[in-house]
Amino acid sequence: MKFVVHSSSKLLKVTILKVACASSAGHRSMSPPRQENRRQVIVKAEPVPSITLKVLDQQSRRAFHTMRMNDRLQGVMDAYYKKVSDDVTYGTGIFMFDGSVRLRGCNTPAELDLNDGDQIEFFESMIGGGCMG
Repeated sequence: MKFVVHSSSKLLKVTILKVACASSAGHRSMSPPRQENRRQVIVKAEPVPSITLKVLDQQSRRAFHTMRMNDRLQGVMDAYYKKVSDDVTYGTGIFMFDGSVRLRGCNTPAELDLNDGDQIEFFESMIGGGCMG
């Protein structure tokens, strides 16, 4: 049996194909499966919940971004940089959650167990800091 999945926004259509086994002579038919061997099943996919995250930086600038739980966090980061593009250069800081979890663009809210309304902190990178003497 072979499954072919067709996806739309909220429905999955699965086509089930019965594939003939090899005959006793060891030959397989190269022709496509006959129509009578096809059966379509429509499965309703579970909707992916959306959450709104807030990014707050040290100058009290805020950016809000609504996204699905399985979207990458890069969208939140891009939204923040776009909002503060006059003051902050793209890629010049780190995003933290709960003061100890560093966020990466490839993470998703579901992976990090983020909830609707959670706050992400942005910290600009510091250069220098050594003493002169």
